[in-house]
Amino acid sequence: MRGKNRIDFVVLVTIFISIFPVFILAQQQKVRITQDTAAVRAKPDIESQVIIMKEKGEELEYLDKINEWYKVSVFLEDKGVGTIGYIHSSLVSVEEKKSSIREKKEERISKKDKLEQEKPAVYFEKSRKRTWVGLKFIGGASYILAEDINEGTKGFDSIWRHEFSFPGAGIEGELTPFHIIYDFEGDIIFYIFPNIGLGFGSGYIFGHQNNEMRLTLPSGEGPWVIKPEVRAVPIRAGLYFLIPIGKGSHFTLDAGAGWYLVDYSWYWRGENASGYWMEMDQEASAQNIGYHAGLGFEIELGSHFAFLIEGRARYAEISGFEGTFKYEDRDGDSDTEEGKLYYWREPVFAEKFTFVFISESETPSFTGLSSAEYVRDAVVDLSGFSIQAGLKIKF
Repeated sequence: MRGKNRIDFVVLVTIFISIFPVFILAQQQKVRITQDTAAVRAKPDIESQVIIMKEKGEELEYLDKINEWYKVSVFLEDKGVGTIGYIHSSLVSVEEKKSSIREKKEERISKKDKLEQEKPAVYFEKSRKRTWVGLKFIGGASYILAEDINEGTKGFDSIWRHEFSFPGAGIEGELTPFHIIYDFEGDIIFYIFPNIGLGFGSGYIFGHQNNEMRLTLPSGEGPWVIKPEVRAVPIRAGLYFLIPIGKGSHFTLDAGAGWYLVDYSWYWRGENASGYWMEMDQEASAQNIGYHAGLGFEIELGSHFAFLIEGRARYAEISGFEGTFKYEDRDGDSDTEEGKLYYWREPVFAEKFTFVFISESETPSFTGLSSAEYVRDAVVDLSGFSIQAGLKIKF
């Protein structure tokens, strides 16, 4: 009896195992999209990669439910593959549709044959080549504050306008504030997660302004030129974030800090109609830390390239400049002075003017006749914002 019971038990288990999958197949379970658009993601996580977007009313067959997520099967027409994804329960409603066992088998076999004819089904995570490294190259124009540069240049220009204010003499033309520079950057980004990267890079910042005016005297006219210039090389590090917003496009965020190596120069030359001229030339260098942040848009141009456009903000007040000041005129008079770049205000002609010059003395003076006020280290302020565009290469 025991042997016969054992045989009967095996037969029953075999029949149960054979029938149970068929019973499951007889119950087709689907979800219907209830929102205008719904994202199917690679993993049951709201921050996971978007596989495909579905529209309201579309139906998807679901295979399982994991917490608040339905595991669904989808077909990616652009890749020609079938895959598994996840959609949040708040975006769908569940529908059950019964059919005969024969219809269910034929339907599933038909779907399977269709996928096999086009391309073998693979999971999205396996079919998508993950980006591990990115090279980013961007450039554009920046607006910087450069307050001390502009105040010092304006003060120097104003004192000479005052000097030549007697009848029949003056300086024709307006001084233009120095604000526009050009900014080029290159970064290598190591993606520690699919959408989060750690980047290192450098760049080149250059700004130059040529103020050409005319010195007018009763005897004639001559050129009056003032040229401020800034050059900087930032060495940066920061975090990069990608936020998917659709097929092949992302919002980008980044923030970090950099060490700025800055060169500042300033040149002036004045000449009258008789050919007498004077000129001043000063060059100074400094280095300090600065901070940056950016928000942009990236769109894929292929599997390895993407176009991007960004708006960036920077805070970088660079001080501690040291350098050389030179004076020379037609008569052969000259002077060279080495020291720090100072900002100060000085009373001249019963008015106070601002100066930014290199001086050996900690109490600088432009005229040598009066004492300086508000003396401090001059600042080359690169703080401002920029619009840049460029290319990213992905590996």
